Amino acid sequence: MVSKKDFWSDAAVGGTVLGVAYLGISFLTKIAGEHVASSAVRMLISLVAVAVYVGLVYFFTRRHAQRYGVREGFSYGRGVGFVCAMMLFTGFLAGAWIFFQIKVLDPDRMEEMIAAAMVQYENVYSGTMLEQMEQMMRKMLVNPIFWLMVCEFSAEFYGCLIGLVVSAWTKRLANPFADEPNVAETQNSDNNQTEDN
Repeated sequence: MVSKKDFWSDAAVGGTVLGVAYLGISFLTKIAGEHVASSAVRMLISLVAVAVYVGLVYFFTRRHAQRYGVREGFSYGRGVGFVCAMMLFTGFLAGAWIFFQIKVLDPDRMEEMIAAAMVQYENVYSGTMLEQMEQMMRKMLVNPIFWLMVCEFSAEFYGCLIGLVVSAWTKRLANPFADEPNVAETQNSDNNQTEDN
């Protein structure tokens, strides 16, 4: 059996790398959106970015699956659970970055977001309602908890969708009658021998 420490360690490493990859992909797609005129090229860049992201999720899930021996196997549910655990770290990193970006690097972005929302709702709500909505948005957009919650929800939602597919590729049926010992058992016996010495 894989320990909780190993599980969360693998999830933290994978989730952090995925978070950095997500930030890099977001940056590249933003640059492409601003500087590439062809919509076909922008779409190709987006497809490559998604493929890279899914590939990383597969890589880290497969790597974690190797911790489980032949007798124990790696179930579909374990795969989905591991991907969701990685996404906790990815969402946290993304939320922290977006808050830092809005608060420090690009404060004008908040004004752009508010202006875009006001244009959308100006024909729906009255002037007083619009003013209240603008005040509420100003409070929300400078709140780090808001960004962490939004990014966590987003990362978990999309991550779990990706996990549903990736886990089908990484699952391995258990064989309780296999002669090969579980990887976890081998690691425990190696650790015990090291402690005895």
